[in-house]
Amino acid sequence: MQGYVSSDSSDFEFWWFQVGALYPFAEDHSGANTKSQEPYALGPTVLETSRVNLGLRYAILRHYYGLFLQQNGTGTIFRPLFFEFSENEELYDLSLNYTDSQFLIGRGLMAAPVLSEGINKRLIYFPSQETWFDFNTSELIKQTVVVTNYPAPLNVTAPLFLKAGHIVLMQNVANVRRTEDLDSLYRLSVAFKKN
Repeated sequence: MQGYVSSDSSDFEFWWFQVGALYPFAEDHSGANTKSQEPYALGPTVLETSRVNLGLRYAILRHYYGLFLQQNGTGTIFRPLFFEFSENEELYDLSLNYTDSQFLIGRGLMAAPVLSEGINKRLIYFPSQETWFDFNTSELIKQTVVVTNYPAPLNVTAPLFLKAGHIVLMQNVANVRRTEDLDSLYRLSVAFKKN
């Protein structure tokens, strides 16, 4: 499949936590007499991967709430890239796999999770007319880059990028075990435009 670079890993469960933690409704289901699906039952690497990705989920959950309020019950907060960048012809070429493997959460947060087993790097398409920042490291993605091979190892969140001109509200979830542990202190992830 184009868009992915293979590695030696073969456990597919790791990668589904990257994308599953980003779904607005994230819940795992299994039937009777099937393999146990709980992260702790799948080994220490899956447990750590799920911990990191679910931590991100709960840190940005208020951002999701805000997006749902903006939508006011119409449409979805998950948007294919061509909704926002309809003039980019590359997004209509299904052989490139950008439309099927990357999406926007709202208008400014782009996710590029790994969706195939055995992958530790993937090709990511950046609409060239925009400035993007790595959401986790705050590094600027060069504006001239359109497609780049980006690391996507285990035990980290899905590759996420914040478009210039957008803000994501994040809550500290360290040592939170119940609702009462949450406080009203937030960190803003802000991607400034050049001007």
